[in-house]
Amino acid sequence: MYKIIGSDGKEYGPVSIEQLRQWMAEGRVNGQTQIRLDGATGWQALGSLTEFASVTDSPPSHPPVPSTPSQATVTPQKVSGLAITSLVLGILGFCSWGITSLFGLIFGCIGLSKISKSGGTLGGKGLAIAGICISGVTLVMLPLMAALAIPGFVKARKQSQGRRILNDTRMMDAAIDQWALEKGKKDNDPINTTQAAMYLRGEWKNTDLLGNSYQVDVVGRNQIKISPETKQALDGVGIDWGQF
Repeated sequence: MYKIIGSDGKEYGPVSIEQLRQWMAEGRVNGQTQIRLDGATGWQALGSLTEFASVTDSPPSHPPVPSTPSQATVTPQKVSGLAITSLVLGILGFCSWGITSLFGLIFGCIGLSKISKSGGTLGGKGLAIAGICISGVTLVMLPLMAALAIPGFVKARKQSQGRRILNDTRMMDAAIDQWALEKGKKDNDPINTTQAAMYLRGEWKNTDLLGNSYQVDVVGRNQIKISPETKQALDGVGIDWGQF
């Protein structure tokens, strides 16, 4: 396989010897076109290679072609759409929890295979490789990130539940205080929750967010209590239940 420098100064290939002979027959390259073996470092004129001598020595059947490397013409490579798609989907994988990365990995492998079989007419090998690498890394990292993040989400959810339950309890406790004050109730008097609910802006709640019943006793410091089951379920999330 060979690489050449086209008239636009860009590097093309790798292409096969058969493809180069066809280009020479079509007048798209000539003996002065700069060429090197794929993987080699030195450039030389195409006509100096023995494998092309029979072609360059015979007179062309078409008008003369430019004699300088900068004037040799080669059809520019078309960048593989699959390679570009693979890279984009791989990057988007960080936002889609790896869903697009799976497709990015598939498209990248298909694109890389087509580029290798194109004989140099299809480019974007680097894009395909980048898409495959990014997609693969995303698919490996996201499960680890999820394993670390899920406990935090669970704790945050429990904290939110605990704060809502505590807030509801405080409002009902304040309603009981207002009811007892206006009705002349004293400590240890029974609490009428129906009447106390009239001093509450919202609805009186007999159970909390977890479905456990509030404990309503008598007028006093501990006149309403949060269920022990609720406190146990939300233990360790940093909620201070205070007097409740």
